[in-house]
Amino acid sequence: FEPMPGSEVDTREAWGRVAMVARALTGRLDVSEIVEIMVHQGMAGLEANGAVFVALDGRHLVPLGAVGYPPSVMDAMGPLDIDRPLPITTAARGQVAVYVPSHAEVVRRFPEMASSRSRSMAWAAIPVIVDGSVLGVFGVSFLREHVFSAADRLFLETLVDVAANAIACRLENAFEQRPPVVDLRAMVVRVVASYPAATHRVRASCADGALLAAVDATRVREVLDHLVLNAVRHTMTGTTVHVHCHVRGAGSDGDGASIEIIVDDEGAGLSPARRRSIFEAAADGQRRGLATAHHLAQADGGSLECTVAPTGGARFVLSYPAAH
Repeated sequence: FEPMPGSEVDTREAWGRVAMVARALTGRLDVSEIVEIMVHQGMAGLEANGAVFVALDGRHLVPLGAVGYPPSVMDAMGPLDIDRPLPITTAARGQVAVYVPSHAEVVRRFPEMASSRSRSMAWAAIPVIVDGSVLGVFGVSFLREHVFSAADRLFLETLVDVAANAIACRLENAFEQRPPVVDLRAMVVRVVASYPAATHRVRASCADGALLAAVDATRVREVLDHLVLNAVRHTMTGTTVHVHCHVRGAGSDGDGASIEIIVDDEGAGLSPARRRSIFEAAADGQRRGLATAHHLAQADGGSLECTVAPTGGARFVLSYPAAH
């Protein structure tokens, strides 16, 4: 391989970096260590200001490692819906590298990015593909416009190819037994919107923005259905069921936060004794109604409690640990 006219990358140094990555990957590294090697070498090889690796998890891209970006930027990034019009999601969907050399190009192709506060002026996104399947995407960004030469592209794509099989081996069990991240705010809105208003009013009040938790969406939906149906069955026609969703207990770094979904009704409420026993299984050991909801909440690491609503009716508090 010889240097090409207009090349932005030093060829010998670039291949030296690829060789270093190949040697490093022979060791017993976890995914985060592999990602760190990739992003450091990708940044240094092209004098980029930032690099990130995101893994494909269902319909979302989840950041696993980054260099050059402040924590606030990564927190804001969060899981990315694969259908969003961004270079990194486009690379995942199309299974092809995406190069954006200038701000004018990003305005033309990715208008959503044009209005962001990022100082970057050029981007590259290379999918990590093994056996025809996308495992994730490696992305780099630049503070200045960057014309990606053939040598630049070959360097980045070779770097990704060298690391791909190692990443595949380490990711094989990374997402196993782990539920996807679910936006509980969106789920609450869907449940409330789908309830027929023939006998009761069901109203939702949620905090702004996504409220994310690593839960099984089917189980959470079943719990919410139980809670709303219970409120309707035990209150008078024409009353309102109020469903609130918000974050509670978030520290400065987000640790210890939980997502709470509160269902209040306008009924007569429950006695203390009934509140203590309401989640118990039936005498025959079968779980029905609220006992099932309580069990399903615990299956996702959550909790379900019963107390008194401000209206005097029953209040059910469903809580899950917030996803980071």
